[in-house]
Amino acid sequence: MIDIIQINLKKAFVATVELNKTIKRLGEYIILATEPYKFKGKLRSVPPKANTICGSEPRAAIIYGNGIELIKVDHLTNKDCAVGLLNDPVPKGYKVYPLLKPEPALGEKLKGEFVLVTDQNRRLFVHEVGQISKLTNGYSHITLRYDASKKIGYGKVLVRGDSGNPSFVMVKGEPVLIETHHGGGAGAGPFYGDVDLHEKLKAAIQALGGSGSIRTVAWR
Repeated sequence: MIDIIQINLKKAFVATVELNKTIKRLGEYIILATEPYKFKGKLRSVPPKANTICGSEPRAAIIYGNGIELIKVDHLTNKDCAVGLLNDPVPKGYKVYPLLKPEPALGEKLKGEFVLVTDQNRRLFVHEVGQISKLTNGYSHITLRYDASKKIGYGKVLVRGDSGNPSFVMVKGEPVLIETHHGGGAGAGPFYGDVDLHEKLKAAIQALGGSGSIRTVAWR
């Protein structure tokens, strides 16, 4: 069984050492580490047999090993989104969430809709869709909002360590991935209902030799 772990190391050497102790007790593993400990641009205090993939910025790293092969990763949307090919299937116990199916004026239709926002402590908050706009790189960016006066549920100002956690909209009782946190405040990041992003995802999957496809759900 593959162990998949997400952890914020807070750029601390001590936290990284403790992570290494945990790795020794794992089988096959993939660790999504935010704020890893780096020195002179290189990830430090990682077991010699572990493999790592780091971005140019010290925000996140993927650490994997014990039989796992991350064959290739294609980065999309300014490194907020990537497609990777594993040598083994993801275990059945892990939930794979669908994306919103792109459609005309989807951004306008979603404005003001409720969004379930998660944080690094696996807590759930209720925010709303604020603005969806097109960036200069061609992809769409979504900004969430929270108004306490509406009393729609608990909200949160996202902080360091919450980055990468997902937000969902509900469609016919099913959570659908709409965003992963890149910015603070009520939340902001890549919009996963973007037509250009979907085309890039499909192209990346084919380029990696994958036979899978994106599962999408149409908005109401």
